[in-house]
Amino acid sequence: RASAKASGVNKKILHRDYHKCQICLCKNTTSNILEVHHITPISERLENHAEQDNLITLCSNCHRKYAHKGCTKDLDSTYQHIFQAQLKYSF
Repeated sequence: RASAKASGVNKKILHRDYHKCQICLCKNTTSNILEVHHITPISERLENHAEQDNLITLCSNCHRKYAHKGCTKDLDSTYQHIFQAQLKYSF
């Protein structure tokens, strides 16, 4: 279960990402729930793993498809493009 602090960070990331999956751009539905994903795994970035630049909103389908199948590194350039655009709208 997420801590209150983590829950607050998740809400900020969802807001930053306009409550849309940053890969397929779908919104939250009962069959495809939005999740906040660590781009660099916590095990590889123990300090500051929950900073904005390491978090992205993904739907459950994209999260399963890309993030936990070893494909995350292939998406690094996509994430960087997304984050560069979002820096203008940071909260």
